[in-house]
Amino acid sequence: MTSRRAVARRVLVYVSKAIVALLSTFVLGVLISPIGFYLESRACGRATDGGGGFYIHRYRSTYFINVWFSSSQFHSPEKANEWLTKDVKSVVKVIEAGPRYDREGRLIGQRAVLILLDPVDNKQYAAVFWTDGRLLFAIVSSSMTHVMQFERYRAPSLVGSTK
Repeated sequence: MTSRRAVARRVLVYVSKAIVALLSTFVLGVLISPIGFYLESRACGRATDGGGGFYIHRYRSTYFINVWFSSSQFHSPEKANEWLTKDVKSVVKVIEAGPRYDREGRLIGQRAVLILLDPVDNKQYAAVFWTDGRLLFAIVSSSMTHVMQFERYRAPSLVGSTK
């Protein structure tokens, strides 16, 4: 009877080690794998408040987190920067804000990384806003990691574009 118990314990130890190894490998893979984004819906239209056309796309990440990417066109770069400034003033926390430069070092707009508060749900959201001439872009999600990864995924020329 003791040999059966000894065999059962050995099997249990081996199975436990295998499960721990499998879970560790899975967790490590999730931690080091890049986040993927898949387009789920999109909409477009015209702004009635002095802006031009706009569009918004909703993406879902491989971690099942929603990310919204939008762009609005204005009549002038000044109007786009004015709208960016309005958004920056109504936030919970400004993580980073400043000018945005192209690769040659020319000023092309403004950029801000923010934490927003949705007053309806009382939830915080992460966002990146930037202007490029007459265009205002925004990336919004419940996850700052997803916002920053999407910015690199969708707009790789922005990485390192603030002086």
